[in-house]
Amino acid sequence: MADSSGNVLAVGFSGSSNPNFKGLYFACSSVLLSLKKALDVMHEDVHNVKFACICIGLSGAGANNRAEIKRIFLKYFETFSIDCAKLKVYSDALIAWHGAFRGESGVVVLSGTGALTYGKVGSKEVSSANMKERVALLRGGGFHIGLYGAKFCLKDLNENRSDSVLLKIIQNAFESGALWKRYQGKRTLQEILEDAIRCFKREKMLLLAREDLASLAQYVDAAAEKGSPVARVILRGTATQVSTNISSVATLLDISGTNFKVAVVGSVINSFTVKWNLRQKLAIEEPFAELVEPLLPPEMGALDIAIRDLY
Repeated sequence: MADSSGNVLAVGFSGSSNPNFKGLYFACSSVLLSLKKALDVMHEDVHNVKFACICIGLSGAGANNRAEIKRIFLKYFETFSIDCAKLKVYSDALIAWHGAFRGESGVVVLSGTGALTYGKVGSKEVSSANMKERVALLRGGGFHIGLYGAKFCLKDLNENRSDSVLLKIIQNAFESGALWKRYQGKRTLQEILEDAIRCFKREKMLLLAREDLASLAQYVDAAAEKGSPVARVILRGTATQVSTNISSVATLLDISGTNFKVAVVGSVINSFTVKWNLRQKLAIEEPFAELVEPLLPPEMGALDIAIRDLY
């Protein structure tokens, strides 16, 4: 939340709100909660504030459904007496891209629970979510790292591998309550891991949510840093997939093989192992691509769009 000059006044977090998995009304309530939390910092009541503009970034908010999503949000705001003069709704990918490049051409990779690659050159835009190879191209995020981490961890657990670095790190995190604390004393680690690998059979997990499984990614990364061969293989696979995603999007934007900028956003890419492998893979697939740091984080990109009334 910021004033008209772009000075940040407060920040409010409300957790996961992907409408593709949580539903649109859950996303509405999550946005409202984040507004309230930010205003609590300022000691303001949400009903006493008039917003000049609210800019929302949501997974799946494209040209085909943006108007309907906006209508639902406006109705939701009206129900809860939120005074908003202007509402902007865009895909989280466009907002991340705008923040990364301040509206200039480039390709941005969003890699959190899921993974998505989005590029924009002039008026032409391409998202990996809309491509024929969508299922494969959405791999490369924390969910898939956690999924394969769970698979190999369960294998080591069943084989009683006392030398498994990955197993030790995940066991310690679970027993200390740092990982899946709500299941402590209720479920064993083996039961939870068995629930996770139901995904390999295309079955729904009964205990874990996608973000729960994605939380394993940080421990897979920690295991890779400590020399776990299997953890390094998992993260190398992630880097390979992300590099492929970038090249696929660049090809459709007609910039493959030319100089273009790539920025990465999300906790998964912060992994040293993933980043190092990504540079190696990208040097082969797109040797003229330049990995750069985002100019702004996505939330500041949204503020910039709102304040400057862009798009």
